Amino acid sequence: MNITKLYAVKIRIFSYIFFPVFLMMFLSFMPPASAQICTDRDGDGYAAEGGPCGEADCNDFDPAVHPGAIETCDGKDTDCDGWIAFTDVDSDGDGVPLCASDCDDNDPTIYPGAEELCDGLDNDCNWFIPFIERDFDNDGVRLCDAPADCNDYDADIFPGNYEYPGDLKDNDCNGATDEGQSTCPDRDGDGFTALFCGGADCDDTDPAVHPGAIEVCDGKDSDCDGQLPADDKDEDGDGVPLCAGDCDDSDAGIYPSDPGICDSESEDCSSTLTMTWRAPTTNIDGSPLTDLSGYIFYYRPSSYNYTDMIDIGDITCHAITNLSQGLWCFVVTAYDTSGNESEFSNEVCTYIE
Repeated sequence: MNITKLYAVKIRIFSYIFFPVFLMMFLSFMPPASAQICTDRDGDGYAAEGGPCGEADCNDFDPAVHPGAIETCDGKDTDCDGWIAFTDVDSDGDGVPLCASDCDDNDPTIYPGAEELCDGLDNDCNWFIPFIERDFDNDGVRLCDAPADCNDYDADIFPGNYEYPGDLKDNDCNGATDEGQSTCPDRDGDGFTALFCGGADCDDTDPAVHPGAIEVCDGKDSDCDGQLPADDKDEDGDGVPLCAGDCDDSDAGIYPSDPGICDSESEDCSSTLTMTWRAPTTNIDGSPLTDLSGYIFYYRPSSYNYTDMIDIGDITCHAITNLSQGLWCFVVTAYDTSGNESEFSNEVCTYIE
């Protein structure tokens, strides 16, 4: 064997030995093809991928949001159960939900710390309406208006009003009494002047009320004859007279569209579907339930994906009416004094004839 051949044999022997060793080393550094990557960006112990990584983190950029977290008043699905408590939702977009003490979450001008407006509302949620906003005489003009009501205890006195003849009042708030030519007013423009100054209009603020007007079902003496039709009276004071469909005008708890309190009568004067349930007594972990506050009743004409709901308070039944013909399904949730809402109850569906 010459030197060249010997060298070649050595090279080949070296290659046979080196290649398997190199291949094994390379493969040992490669991750298994089936390895699961678990990403926990916020370090809360829950990965975004879920599955083999455990329960999925529904917001992997917020360490306070993860499965099992305690729901707080932050507008988020803190425990990743797919639901945000209704008190945690800012319905009017003013930045303050119910759980943060918004006293009217349907009005963006009302929330704690809001500026008081001249609107007769408790804008700052301190449970007090300023004196100058109250419009005590209900003439539509307040002490805080510009120009202001110069006498908020007399509905015949406000800026821009007529000067009434001989009443010795500054009706238009211009600082003078019965000045110039005073005329008996026709404020509602129905062609009849006010009763108090010699006219015949018994309500000079409503153009539908005047002598000769047609009586309608509105609880008013529309024709100013001093008489209210018998069926236009609201004998039980429920706001609905006989002419408006009250089927029992001697019982204030029975009238059309009354949501009902789940007794044996048809309280809304129509056929009623009543749902009842048993109040829960324990939490999910088996501990006693001591802070139950109320229930939310969900319904829709198909199974799940519920969008229609009613907060019915702390009663364990609900009477629902005026459902169209077809399939209707219902579920109930409970909520505690902090506004935390439970999962859905079992679903009940029925067909309305």
